[in-house]
Order: sequence, then C-alpha cells, then structure tokens
Amino acid sequence: MAKTEEIIKKVPVNKTAARVISGGVHFDSTKRIAQRHSDVPLPIVAPSKGEEDQTGKRFGFFTVVGKHRNERTRGQYALWVVRCNCGNYETRRSRSIKNLNNNNDRCEACRDLVYLKNKEQYRRIESNE
Repeated sequence: MAKTEEIIKKVPVNKTAARVISGGVHFDSTKRIAQRHSDVPLPIVAPSKGEEDQTGKRFGFFTVVGKHRNERTRGQYALWVVRCNCGNYETRRSRSIKNLNNNNDRCEACRDLVYLKNKEQYRRIESNE
C-alpha cells in the first residue's frame, strides 16, 4: 500500500491536480516602496496636549496605532503610525486619516497586489474576447 501511495503522489491526474498538489510558488514583489513601510511596529509617542488623538480610528484598510516619532517633519505636520489589514505598518498624515473619501487607502504592498490582480484579470478578459 505504501508503494501505491508513492506512485499516486508522483503522478498527478491532470494539470490542475498537478498545481494543487505541488509545493506552490513564492512571490517577491519588485516594487520599490517610497514611504515608511515596515513589518514591525514603528516607534510612537504620546500626542501633544492640544492635538486630537487619532489612535484607534479606522479608515480604509488601516487602524491608527499612535503618533509617529518623526524627526524629518520638524513639527510641520503630524504623522501617525497605521497598521494595514495585512499586518504591515506605515505612516499617514492627519489629513489623510480625516479624509472621508479615503475609504480604499491601503499599504503599498496591498496596493501593488491589487494592481497586479487587476492587471492579470484584464489580461485574461481581453484574451477571451
């Protein structure tokens, strides 16, 4: 019986079965991400006294984690650390968090993945016509 199982594992029934039982393919995106993007939480600080606390708000695919400890902006605007549904962390301005039309905002990795999926779907539909 063990030999029969080995044969069954080695020889797929058809192309679809071969894809199902194969190990899969690892995908690494080649997109260069220009903004602060991290798999681990970015450093945060407590918001200033006169500043509205955005922590816990949800917009688009993000949840606000806290105010970013930013040295680059020199107090010109507040940056907030946000966590995407996929688990990645990025920064966003207060203006983008408060924007009501910003309901599809997501991290750069998710944005790239959606772009690639739409591109593939367009390619498949166009080739069928």
